[in-house]
Amino acid sequence: MARGRAPRSGREDRDEQTVPERVEILSPKHYDAVIFELDGVVANTVSLHFMAWQKTFDALLRTLDGRRFEPFNRQEFRQFVDGKPRDEAIQSFLDARNITRPLGEPLPAADEALTHDTDSVYGLSKMKRRHFVQAIESGQLKVDDEAVELLHHLVQAGMKTAVVSPSEHTTRILNILDLEPLFDVVVDASTFAEEGLSGKPGSDIFFEALTRLQVTRDRTVIVESDRPAIEAGRGAGFGLIVVKAGDGAEKKRFLRRGADLAIEGLADLEVRQ
Repeated sequence: MARGRAPRSGREDRDEQTVPERVEILSPKHYDAVIFELDGVVANTVSLHFMAWQKTFDALLRTLDGRRFEPFNRQEFRQFVDGKPRDEAIQSFLDARNITRPLGEPLPAADEALTHDTDSVYGLSKMKRRHFVQAIESGQLKVDDEAVELLHHLVQAGMKTAVVSPSEHTTRILNILDLEPLFDVVVDASTFAEEGLSGKPGSDIFFEALTRLQVTRDRTVIVESDRPAIEAGRGAGFGLIVVKAGDGAEKKRFLRRGADLAIEGLADLEVRQ
């Protein structure tokens, strides 16, 4: 049965100089499942989340310090925000900047009108949510075509697949990109709420995916894009930890942190029976 959009040949479009010396073979003889991070691996949502957070937090900081405010930056995004449920991420950033805000009144999930309420955690949460929705609905959302091709090959080989993200928009994004049929399991914000999961740098999200896939960690591959998830995966004893990295220096940093393989693109993973 066909699942999701048709793949294209990503490897043909890759510059020969970017192909690493090592190409990892994924086979059902050695692995039963592959768990993908949505953000930064399957889609370009990391950059969209950052832009939405930046607009939200800069609006808050501007009310406090005027034109002299220190903008929200990528280091803060990586350290305090990325990989955490939205309200937890807001509180983490506020604590880091020594800013106090009450929780406020919860806002209906269906209410997506843009607000400029910076007086509460829930107000900031709604503002960030709307900025992100505007981004994904305005054509800025992009899929990694090499991820699509890899997913098709995994499905054809009979291997299970899961996608993980703390975002409440995960299913919406998968539907926009026509990817939901390619995943056996989706772990997202609703799962976090139902199961009481912790965000990064913990490994809860991966263990929940394991449980739902009904596979063992030693026969499971995780494909990630950031350091906390790599460290969590290494400590949890997964069979193979792959990180999607950039330049050579970044690859070395990820390998030192515990990744088994640092690659520039998912075409560097081959699926064979």
